[in-house]
Amino acid sequence: MERDVAPHTQTSELRYELERHDIGYSGRIPYTFTNRLSGPVIFHNCEGDVRPLLQVRRQGRWVDAWRPLMRACASSPLEIPPEGARTDTLVLVGAPPGSNVSPNFVFEDLEGVYRLYWFQAETLKPVGPPDDAWRVSNPFVLTLR
Repeated sequence: MERDVAPHTQTSELRYELERHDIGYSGRIPYTFTNRLSGPVIFHNCEGDVRPLLQVRRQGRWVDAWRPLMRACASSPLEIPPEGARTDTLVLVGAPPGSNVSPNFVFEDLEGVYRLYWFQAETLKPVGPPDDAWRVSNPFVLTLR
């Protein structure tokens, strides 16, 4: 897989391994979000918890595959100014689908091509089509260890 440099979020690698545990899977995905828009990007959060969800490529479409379990509070938004950046690591922990443990993955078959998606972010002014282009990361592969 070649790196797609267009997305505003770039992962440190193009392949990550998930480790199997008794109640699910875990892994770490370092990334950097760089705001290349003309206005600020606002990340809504709860006490600084700003984590993207995972989407997987299935039958030619991107579909939600895992969403972080987040507390339901409203803290001051995190604002990334134009040309500003935020580097962090998604600590990914998830149970198999149908488990009584949250968060869980949507699909049994976890291996595939994924991307990060900023579901809790917004811009203060229109960015033009396609509106979601700034919300996603480069594609990367998840495999099981």
